[in-house]
Amino acid sequence: MTTGNLLGGVSCPSVSFCEAVGYNSYGGDVVTFDGRSWGAPQLLDPGYKLHSVSCVSASFCVVGAAVNAFTYLDGVWSAPQIVDPADTNGNGIGSVSCVSVSFCLALDTDGNAFYLR
Repeated sequence: MTTGNLLGGVSCPSVSFCEAVGYNSYGGDVVTFDGRSWGAPQLLDPGYKLHSVSCVSASFCVVGAAVNAFTYLDGVWSAPQIVDPADTNGNGIGSVSCVSVSFCLALDTDGNAFYLR
């Protein structure tokens, strides 16, 4: 897969579905694997870098960006949801981990943890 991007994370809840996130000069994007090949990058956040992703199934993922997160539910990505409003330097959400659609944790690069739902 050559996308011209810096990839920040990948999550595979099954052998037929993976999401990889990263960024290029246009902002953060996501690339989907369908079990055979990687799709074209989809620009998700033109303003920020996407740092990490966690998927519990092919229908639910959470992506961490600069100070916000995006949720993928049944084929639709949400608008940016502010996760860390106190992050003044924009370092952002370094990692995200989800065990279900109702329980995710996000860690920022300043050492804080946030519960996502």
